[in-house]
Order: sequence, then structure tokens, then C-alpha cells
Amino acid sequence: MSKPNSSLPIILVLVILCLVFTTCGALILGASVFTGLFPFRSSLSIPEVVERIVTVPAPAFAETPRSPLDAPDATPVPSRAPPVSATRLVYIGLDGNIWLLDTPSTASRQITHHATPPGAPGDSVSYNDLQLSSDGRYIAYRRDDGVQLADRTDFKFGLWVLNLETGASHQILDESPLDYSWKPGTHWLAFVPAIEEGYFTGRGEQPDAALAKSILCYHLDSGKTSELVQPERGYAMTRLTWSPDGRFLGFDEIIAMEGRGPTAFYDLTTGNYNALDEALGSYAWSPDSAYLAYDRLTYTATGSERIFLRPLVGAELRASPDYKQGYAILPAFSPLGNQLAYLYSPGMPDDGMYIITLQSFPRGDPLLMGHPVNLGGFESVQNLSWSPDGSRLIFAAGPWGAQQILQLDLQDGSTSVLAQGSQPRLSTVP
Repeated sequence: MSKPNSSLPIILVLVILCLVFTTCGALILGASVFTGLFPFRSSLSIPEVVERIVTVPAPAFAETPRSPLDAPDATPVPSRAPPVSATRLVYIGLDGNIWLLDTPSTASRQITHHATPPGAPGDSVSYNDLQLSSDGRYIAYRRDDGVQLADRTDFKFGLWVLNLETGASHQILDESPLDYSWKPGTHWLAFVPAIEEGYFTGRGEQPDAALAKSILCYHLDSGKTSELVQPERGYAMTRLTWSPDGRFLGFDEIIAMEGRGPTAFYDLTTGNYNALDEALGSYAWSPDSAYLAYDRLTYTATGSERIFLRPLVGAELRASPDYKQGYAILPAFSPLGNQLAYLYSPGMPDDGMYIITLQSFPRGDPLLMGHPVNLGGFESVQNLSWSPDGSRLIFAAGPWGAQQILQLDLQDGSTSVLAQGSQPRLSTVP
């Protein structure tokens, strides 16, 4: 009888081990092939996904237009804005009084206490047409006092200035002014007294040049009033608009009872009266006082208004698209001059709905304009203004008697309510 083979168990073990390794390799290869053909993310992929969210910036809001624009694409709002600065905001509250809000605080402070609700019986007081000095320390406003008599209401009008630090106020004109505006960087208040009775000799006839009044200037620090601009062309003047550097004072010449007249500028450096002999409508100065943006809105909107640009000396160019429908009005330059906000109405002139639109100027050059970006639609927009740091747009919107002061953040496109009221005016916080 032969002896058993002692190497057989070793061979069997080796065979079994080979089968095990072969099976595992096949499973691993199959898994890798399956993953390549049908990729999916498991919990192991979470760190990679998180890293992507952190390192890849989200696209700017309103990448594409949301209304019928000529341009198929849009220039995004810059993804990085300056730090948000404190902004002083004054406005007329729903109670008719003047209120103040220093953002980023959300607590408004009541400045006046005598306003009466619109339509209330008896004597009345109303505050109107706020103008805030560039340093945020003074408000100019028109105050209307009504005295109820048996058969009528007698009104007394006046131009007032209020110190926001002390609360003291005083009257500087005992009639209703045509217009008034603070010179930037000063406490000079340019104003125009009420137009003289008889200035308009008849509809369609030339006004009486002898009754045209000068633009006056109230020097707050000295309390004195002086003549600023004489009516050199024989026209009364209104719609005062200072250039940011305070060198030029723009105004309309009043040639008719209705509508806006020709635009003119007075150069305080040279003393020259510069008449354009054409009506620009509502206009805004660029921060360097070199360009004007305007809409040619001279009466009620006709539907043909567009936004135009021009240097003080030079040719006109169109800034907004030549919309196939709707119109564009009320331009406002950003503090850096590299963007222009305006209102676009896609409907009829009387529907009251507007889309706030942003037009970018690469490197601040108006000749290199990007496509417009639409920031959202609002009802009856008033006083569209930039925050001093250029990161937000602040304006009033909403139906009469229920307006809100809104803030539109240009970083994320969000809109928030700052206050209930109208006629907002902005400055830096002193």
C-alpha cells in the first residue's frame, strides 16, 4: 500500500486562494465599469459638492432681460460692491410729517409733528418737496398752512429750513417757491420765488420779460440772501439741478404755462449763461460733471421717450435701447459714474408700472455701454436714487396714500421695505 501524498492539502489551499482573489478582482473591476457608465454621487461626494458651492460664485441676478429688450443678453451687475455705508434718508411719512432714518438702523425718527391728514376738516398743515443738504445736516421744504373760513380755505405758503441736529427751523421765504436746491458741498440754497402774475401775457404769446425773476441764493451760515443768476434771456427759471462739483446750475427756462421749457446752465466759475435752446426733460449729471443723461420728457409721456447721453459740448448718443414698445425716463447716475439707473415702462404712459433698469458703462466710458439689466417692476416709482456707496437703489413706490420707501440691493437683487412714506431724499450720515 502506497503512502498518502502530503502536498495535496497545500495545493488545494493555493487553488482556493486563487479563486478568491480572482472573484474579488472581478467585482472591483465590475464596480468601476458600472460607476463609469452610470455616474452618481454618494455621501462620499459631499465634500466635493460643498467645495464647488464655496469656490464657484453664483451667477449675478437678472442675467437675462425680463422684458422685451432689443439685446438678447445682459451685462450682469458687478459681483463685488463697496462696503455698505451709512445712509441718511428723510421722507414724508404716511401721516404727512417729515421723518428721518439713518441706515443700517431700521428705527425712523419723527422730525415734525404738525401735519394734518389729507382731507381732514378744519385748519391744515402739510410738508412738501424735501431737499436734503449734501452733508445731511439740513432739510429745506415747503410748508403749506391752510386756515378754514366759512366759505373757503385761505392758504399761506413758505420755504423753510430745518436743522436736523437741533430741530430748530426758520422760514426764509413767505411765498411758495417755484423750486429750490442745495449746492453740493455747501449750505447754499438756490431758490426761485413765485412767478409774477402777468408773466404769461396769453396762451401761445411770449412771456413778459420784465416780470422774469432771478434765481436767488440763501447762505445758511451767514443768514444772507443774494442774487445768483439773472434772467438774461428774459425768461423765468425753474427745475434747479446742480452739477456734482457745484460749478454748474442747470434750470429750465419758462416759456409756456405747461410743459418743460428749454434747458440752460449757469457757470459759476466763468459767470456765463449757457442756453441749449432745446428741452432735455428730466436729466442727471455724471459724478465728474462731464456728461448729462436725459429723457426728453417735457410734459406727459408720449411713449417715445428714451435715455440719451451728451457731454456738455459734443454730440448726443442714445443710452437705452430703442425699445420696440414702451419708453424710458428719469435717469440717475451711480456714484462712480459707471452705471445708469432709469425707469422703463413696457406699457402705456398712464398705467403707472415701471421696471427699474440698470445700464453699465465699462470703465465708466459712455461709449462702451453694455446691455441693460432689469431689476424688477414697481408701481408709481418716485425719486429713484443711489446710496452713497453705490450698492443700493432707494426709491418710493406704491399707490397714492400707501407708498413705501424701498431698498433694492444690487448684490443679490433683493428688495426690502425701509419705511412707509414718499419723497425720499438721501445723503451720507454726518
